[in-house]
Parts: sequence; structure tokens; C-alpha cells
Amino acid sequence: MVVVESSMPASAPKVFDVISEPTTYPQWLTGAKSIRRVDGDFPSPSSEFEHEVGAGPLTVKDTTEVEEVRPNHLLEMVVRARPFLVARVVFEVFAENDHSSRLRLSETPIGFYRFFAVLIDPLIKARNTRSINRLADYLVGAGLDSRW
Repeated sequence: MVVVESSMPASAPKVFDVISEPTTYPQWLTGAKSIRRVDGDFPSPSSEFEHEVGAGPLTVKDTTEVEEVRPNHLLEMVVRARPFLVARVVFEVFAENDHSSRLRLSETPIGFYRFFAVLIDPLIKARNTRSINRLADYLVGAGLDSRW
């Protein structure tokens, strides 16, 4: 399992609003190319969205499904970029005060992918660290930080 954590310049509900809105992912989630479709009841358990992920010209189209949700605190999903990558991704948001929060992003490989985790974990950690840093920048750029 890879875990990264960072302070966010916005309240827990604002951070949760962004992480539970997949259409924002291409703005801040490293590797997210596009969101093709989102279930109307997302992020309810079993709801999903279709996405395209990749780097440069190499892309994969697949789906992500919600396993568990606790509004303003937890979003757990199974992310697929098959044929090789399937992982459980958990976003946990913790209120620090009315104006900031802490985000923990955990990623655990599932299936075949887990046999290569020891080799891939450093890359996943770097990607996820970059993603949560970009999320903090996105919150400020979108005017969702607590200064507004």
C-alpha cells in the first residue's frame, strides 16, 4: 500500500466536493486524461465513472467504481486501467479547522498488479504526491481555498 498525505488550503467539505466530482480529475489527478461518463448518483456506493488515463499518446479507457462513501470524510473506489492495473484508492479528508483540512490518499494494488507492487510503489508514491499537490493548487486556483 502506498500512502501520501498533505494539508489542503480548504475546508474538509470543499475538498470532499472536489474529490467526489470526477470531472475535476483531469485538472489535478496526474494521469487522468478525460472523464467520459459519470453515473448520476455518483459517489453513491456501486456508482461509477468511465475515464481515460495514460501518459502522452499511451492511453487506456476503463472504469472506476465507488465501494464506500462517508460524506466529507471518505471516498473508497476500485480504479481500473486494465489489462494490468486495478487498485483500491481511498481518499480520507480530516478537518484541521474551518479553513484547512488534511488529505490522505492510499492506493493498494488488487489482483495481478499486486505482484509488481514492490517495483511500482515508488512511481505510484511520486504520482500520488504530485496529484495531491496539484489538488491543493487547484483548490486555490478555483477559488475554493479558505481565503475566499
